[in-house]
Amino acid sequence: MEKVRIDKWLWSVRIFKSRTLAADAIKSGKVSIGEANAKPADNVVVGHIVHVKKDGFNLEFLVKKLIDKRVA
Repeated sequence: MEKVRIDKWLWSVRIFKSRTLAADAIKSGKVSIGEANAKPADNVVVGHIVHVKKDGFNLEFLVKKLIDKRVA
């Protein structure tokens, strides 16, 4: 089964401008995978639901594809 680190995935799908910002948000408890709080080294797989609290919004993302390189 393929998997990608959550900090790398959040950066590659352009939710955060850098992996550092993604990791900081994860460490401060603003990102969860399913119901559990995430850690920067946690992995996501296709089908996971990622919850992100950013700029006063509660965002929810369904992982449909795993990518680890930045896309447009």
